[in-house]
Amino acid sequence: MNFRWIVLLPLIYMAACNNKKEKEIPAGGPCSYKEEILPAKLVKLVTTDSLTYDAQFEIGSTSTDTVTLHFLNHTYINAEQIKKDSIATGKVYKLVEQTIISGSCNPHIRTIRLEKY
Repeated sequence: MNFRWIVLLPLIYMAACNNKKEKEIPAGGPCSYKEEILPAKLVKLVTTDSLTYDAQFEIGSTSTDTVTLHFLNHTYINAEQIKKDSIATGKVYKLVEQTIISGSCNPHIRTIRLEKY
């Protein structure tokens, strides 16, 4: 009798779980943003170790500010990507400013896209 329950309980549990892959809604619900693309000039590549780099960008048209890729995107650039995409100081990339239109997510998001401006 006990052997049946040992076999049946996991089967019942697995059958009760709904394994459907539904589209996840981010915390705060579905949100929509207005997106503005601005220039971000790459001024410096700083090595974090022998394989990854952080990038410093100048942003702003009237008064310049300096931000890093890691601060905005929470990531570093690997050396292979730098070679592959010809990432170099002096080039201008995209600063993406997203301002919320509807929903209750983060009201303002700034990221760097390593695409030519």
